Amino acid sequence: MKITSFLILVVLSVLITGCGTNTEPSEEISSNTESSVEVAVSEPIEESDPAEPVATDTPTPENTPTPIPPTVIPATPTTEPTQVPTIVPTQIPTETDDSTTSSPMEINECSDIPDLTQRSMCEMAEKMGMSMEDMMEMAEEMGMLDDMDEGEDHDVMTMDIADMEGMGGINPCLEVEEEYRSRCEESIRREVKQNTEGENQESDGYYIDGEFDPDNLPKVAKANFAELEKLGRTSKIRSGVGHDYSFNTSEYDPTGASCRSMKHYMIPVGVPRDNALYSTTPHTFDWMSIKFFSPVDGVVQDVVYSSNSYGPEAQFTISSDEHGGYYFNFYHVNLDPSLIFGSKVTAGQYIGHLNGVAWAEIAVEVRVNSRESYLVSFLQVATDEVLSEYQARGLNSVSDVIVTKEERDANPLPCDRDSEAGWFEGSSKYKEDEAYMVWAFESDENWFFFD
Repeated sequence: MKITSFLILVVLSVLITGCGTNTEPSEEISSNTESSVEVAVSEPIEESDPAEPVATDTPTPENTPTPIPPTVIPATPTTEPTQVPTIVPTQIPTETDDSTTSSPMEINECSDIPDLTQRSMCEMAEKMGMSMEDMMEMAEEMGMLDDMDEGEDHDVMTMDIADMEGMGGINPCLEVEEEYRSRCEESIRREVKQNTEGENQESDGYYIDGEFDPDNLPKVAKANFAELEKLGRTSKIRSGVGHDYSFNTSEYDPTGASCRSMKHYMIPVGVPRDNALYSTTPHTFDWMSIKFFSPVDGVVQDVVYSSNSYGPEAQFTISSDEHGGYYFNFYHVNLDPSLIFGSKVTAGQYIGHLNGVAWAEIAVEVRVNSRESYLVSFLQVATDEVLSEYQARGLNSVSDVIVTKEERDANPLPCDRDSEAGWFEGSSKYKEDEAYMVWAFESDENWFFFD
C-alpha cells in the first residue's frame, strides 16, 4: 500500500508541474577564441555583452545547459576536472501556478517533456485518466496526508527500491547516483508536503522561514563572491544587459513585452567604456585569473557542467546554511575539482576561477516556497564588511546598483520569447539595433562604474 501511495504522489507531482515548469534562461559559453595577456585583442562576449555587434569571422558560441529548477538533482560530476559528465541530470517536478485541478493530463503535453523518466510518468498519469483533485482525495482517503507529519526519526520517504524497480522503475530517484538518492527522495517529499499543506508548511531550510520582506533582508553574504579589485563595473538589477533573467518570479513576463536581467554582470578592469572599442582593446591581465569564493557557509548544489576550448566550466548554486532559502547562483566558473554536488563550503573559501573570456556573474535567489521565488541584488544581502569593499570603490548605497521595479515597468524592455535565453530586442541576438547596443554597454542606466 505504501508503494502504491508513493506512486500516486509522484504522479501527482508530475501533473502539478512536470509538464509546465518554466526554467531559467540558459547561459551562453564564452567565445572559443583564446585571449593573451597584455597584447591580445579580446573577443566580444555576446551573452554578457549584447551591445557589441557580432563579427563576421567570429565563431558562433554554443549555449551552456539550461540552469535547473530548485529541485533538480544534477548528474554526478567526474573526479577528473578535464572530463565532462555525460549523465543527463534527473529533474524532480515542481509546482507551477498554471496547474489545473480538474482535467486529465493531455498526452501531447507529456510528449514535450525531454526527460524520458518524467515523460513516461506523465503518460502513465494520462492513461489513468485521473485529475489532480481525484488523486489528492485518494491520497487523503489512504491516510497519506497524515503520514506527512515529520518527526526527528521518521523518514516518510523510506521505500523498498527493489519493489519500485519491480513496478517498472517509476521511482525517478533510481536514475540518480546512490550517494545522492536520499536527497532526491527528500526533494520529492518536500514537494508533496508543500502541495498538501500549502502555506502551513514549516521551513526545513530549503525555503525561507517566514514571509519575504524586500526591505528587511538578512545579511547573508559574509564574503565577496569574486576578486573585486579585478572588476571594473557591475550591471544593475533589472538592467538591459545580456538577456532576460527573471525566471520563476512574479516579474517574469511570458509575453516578452517587459523583460529584465535580475543578476549582476561584472566586467574586468581595463575594458573601455566605448562599445566600439571593446573588441579591439587588449586585455590588461589574464581574465581567467579572477577567483571566485563562497559568500556563505553552505552546500554546493545544482551543478551543471559544460566544456569549451578553455576547459571545463560549471554553473552551480551555493545554498546558505545559516539562512535557509537563500541561494547564490554562479556561471562560467572553472569549479575547483575538489568540489562536487553536496560539498560543504565555508564563507570566503576559494571555489574556482573564471573560465575563458566571460564576465563574472552572480545571482541571488530567495525561495519562499515551491511556487514563489525572488531575485535580489547581491549587495542587498551582503554584510556591512562586504559592502564596505564596494563603498571603497565608489558605491554610495545599494540603490546605486538597482533599477527599481517601478522604473523598469514604466520603461519596459521587450525580449525574444522564442529564444531559450530571452535576448533583449536590439541586442546582437535579436533585431539588432546599434543604438540599443551602445546604450546597453555604455549607459549608467545599466551600469555602476567602480572607481
